[in-house]
Amino acid sequence: MRICAAAFIGAAMMVAGSAFSAETSANNGANYHELPLNVPNTGKVILTVQQKIDQDANGSANHVDLTYTYENTYTAKDETYQIHPVLLSSKLNSFNGNVPPPGVDTSALTGSMLLMNGIGYTASTDFGPTRIEDMAGLKANYRAFVTKVASQDPANAKQADLPKRMDEAVEKVFGLMTPESAANTFLPELVLLSWPHNTGLVLGEKAVTKAQETVPLGGLVDVNISMSLISWDEEKDTAIITWDSVPEAASLAVAFKEVIPKIVAYMGVQADQLPADSSLILERHCRYTMVISSGLAREAECTTQKGFIIGGVKQLETHSYNMSEKLQN
Repeated sequence: MRICAAAFIGAAMMVAGSAFSAETSANNGANYHELPLNVPNTGKVILTVQQKIDQDANGSANHVDLTYTYENTYTAKDETYQIHPVLLSSKLNSFNGNVPPPGVDTSALTGSMLLMNGIGYTASTDFGPTRIEDMAGLKANYRAFVTKVASQDPANAKQADLPKRMDEAVEKVFGLMTPESAANTFLPELVLLSWPHNTGLVLGEKAVTKAQETVPLGGLVDVNISMSLISWDEEKDTAIITWDSVPEAASLAVAFKEVIPKIVAYMGVQADQLPADSSLILERHCRYTMVISSGLAREAECTTQKGFIIGGVKQLETHSYNMSEKLQN
């Protein structure tokens, strides 16, 4: 079973909203705690990720289990960080439950983890990626990856114009991106990890904000984002934070109506044939175990879901991450 290469770069998410605001004003009380990112001006952060990808499309399901480790060398500059990532290791743990035997070429699956290898980017003061600085390098990595995947299809391999078609496809993808939007698209795990950095929260109370995100096949939807400090233990140097992004029901319904023509074209049915239980899905949830002294995540467990369900037809992709970030001594 083949998996679409685009699935591995994650779905682009456009987030725009105000900073988190606590529902109470008790930000100077005993239960108020801050988690500043406490790192040297220059250094290296080791990022370890186990990512599980579940795809359900047109009645076909795929499951991929990947592990990879990046060394992110950073330098503070003008209230930003300039970051240079280097992939240290990558491994395909399993594909649809099958463990690849030694010697089998798994690069069509693990190659996605090389996309950002050596591609510098700018991050905000919370380590959240904001801009890709080497779009040409990223495009070259992406072209090599999608060509590799496409060439493993025997039908494609026989076609002499495959390189030309791949070039056209890559140009179309990157023609829709800016260096800023590409940062969200190609670094989704680092976007998720950035949320608890530099936060100030009241223990047991929810901080909320609103934002907008893109939906499958285009359009925007309003989402409610919330963050809660669940526990704070200075003796164990540990804080627990949860983070959730859930779309507003009314906005989701409007967005769904806007993309119905595209979904109808995708499915090849008439608009009046769409089942009543049709819906869009756009949710993200995280639980962070934070190191209080550094402000980094000892462990982050995140799940993102994006797609749609049309009666018995499902186009849904779920990414589950188990991550950690640690300063290299």
